This record gives sequence, C-alpha cells and structure tokens, in this order.
Amino acid sequence: MLFENKKEKSSQLLNENYQRHLRGDSHGAAVVATTELQQINHHDFTDRDTAILHGEWARQALVLGAAAVKKGEQPLQAVESLVSKESAGLQNLKQDLLIALQTANDHYPLADSEMEASKRGDFWQPVYATKSAQIEALRDVFHLTLLLDKIFDDAAVKKLSGGLRELLFKIAEANPKESAALVFLTEEAPYEQAQAAYDDFMRLFGPESEEYNPDRLMVVSARFLYRSLIQANFQQFQTCFDDLLAIHHRNKENPKLSEAQRSEGLQKIKRQLFVNLTRPFQIVAVSPQYANLRAKLTTDDQKIPLEIHKLTKARFVGLGGGRVEEIA
Repeated sequence: MLFENKKEKSSQLLNENYQRHLRGDSHGAAVVATTELQQINHHDFTDRDTAILHGEWARQALVLGAAAVKKGEQPLQAVESLVSKESAGLQNLKQDLLIALQTANDHYPLADSEMEASKRGDFWQPVYATKSAQIEALRDVFHLTLLLDKIFDDAAVKKLSGGLRELLFKIAEANPKESAALVFLTEEAPYEQAQAAYDDFMRLFGPESEEYNPDRLMVVSARFLYRSLIQANFQQFQTCFDDLLAIHHRNKENPKLSEAQRSEGLQKIKRQLFVNLTRPFQIVAVSPQYANLRAKLTTDDQKIPLEIHKLTKARFVGLGGGRVEEIA
C-alpha cells in the first residue's frame, strides 16, 4: 500500500507540474522538473518504476525548459528582459535553456558512443507501456535543435538537426502505428504524407480509441489545422476544427469531469487555436529578438556554448532492446 501511495503521489506531482506549464508558468515548471530529476539515480537503473519516473521528469525538464525559452522570447517580454545584462528575464532564459540542454546531454537516449546510447535506450524502454519512449525522446531533441538553430544559427546544430530529422523519418516509416512517429510525420512530412499520417493518428488515437489523450490530441489537431491553412486546404482545416470540437464535446459529456475541468479543457483548445492561427505573425515578430538573445547568451559565460557543443557531438541513438541507430 505504501508503494502504491508513492507511485500515486509521483503521478500527481508530474500532472500538477505539467498543468503549471499549461497555465503559463513554463519556467517554474521546468525548474521543478529538473529539481526532481536530479534526485533520481540515472546511472544504474535496477528498478523499473525508477526508470519510468526518470523518463517522465526528463521529458518535462527538456520540453518545458525549451517552451519557457520560446515564451520568454515574446516581443514585449524580450525587449524588457534584454535591456539589462543581469535582468531577471535574461537569467531565467539562460536557466531554461541550460535545463533543456543539460537534460538532453545527461539523460536522453543519445550519446557520442554506441555503448552509452544503447544503455540509455534500454533505460527508457519501460517509460510508456504502449508506445516507444525513445521515439518521443528523439522528437524532443529534434525540436530543441530547431530552437537552437533559430537562436544561434550554428552549422553544427544544423547538421545535428538534419541528421535527427532524417533518422526520425526512417524510424517513423518502420513504425507506422507508433503515435510519436505519426505525430512527427504530421509536423514534418510533405503535406500529402502528413495528411495520411494525421488520418492514421486520428483512427488509432482519436476520441474513440482506448489510448485517447485529449491534451495530445488537441495539440496535434491544432498544429495540423495550421498546416492545412498554410496549404489552403480548407476542407482539412474544417476537419481539424471539427476534431477539436469533438474533444470539447467528449469533455462535456464525461461525468467524471467537474465543471471547472470542462472549462479548463475548453480554454486549452482556445489557447491551441490562438497559438497556431497566429503562428505566422509570431515568427515574424520574434525573429529579430533572437540576434539580441544570441549575443547575450554567448558573451555572459561559456556554459551554454559548451552544452551545445556537447550535444552536437552525439552520434548514436538508443532505441531499446540493444538497438542503436547512427545519426547521419
């Protein structure tokens, strides 16, 4: 009973921290995640539940750290935070970026040696019962490299990002029913292939599936809604919008949810719609700020450049069961 209570408490803390991110405090959530992660022995996993907890906190630390950097680069916030070299805003941005980088370097299933990558890949094996944690992790690092490329415009980062993208396509094609693989294809594949992947994702993981996850589903639907808008595919745009409405209606009809939870679910959908429909304007607005941020982050100290260099040296990815793939 004590063991079950400990597991339940850990799950509750993970969920509460992610909700903190969804409410807007990604910086605070990233700090909590890395603090929890540092308390877990990640060098010698002999306990399955420890390995699961490690993977969950590692993903929160990297993803939320990167999200906090993106949020910190909103135009008005960026201007305020970068006025002073020692401003709280800049210090938070540095901390968030370091959290993401150090988590990728120290905890994720990629390394500069095949043996280390294999060991890490096996550690990630039990994190999710029905899907590949290693593919999820590879997507996390790929998205981090896209952010790093925007900020630093670094040749080594571009090479790593391209290699990860190519490897993810290879893995996705070999795992056509893996949720993370399908999500990657909806984001990165040519539009027709992405549309097929979206249809497969909705069929396998949509509202009627046993693995239905409303938070993930709304993110995927809203992102592909954006791609459909860019492609002027208004029929698919309407389909994605209807899929988002279906999530809302399912929440409304769920007797297990309180009125506050239903309202929160609707707000999440609205937030996803806003983020994706205004994305073109956000990209144009924030891009000039990255040059300022780049200068500040690379002249203050060498921690961030050193972590970036360490990340770009990674050549192998562990996929569990002793399988290792090389990054081109």
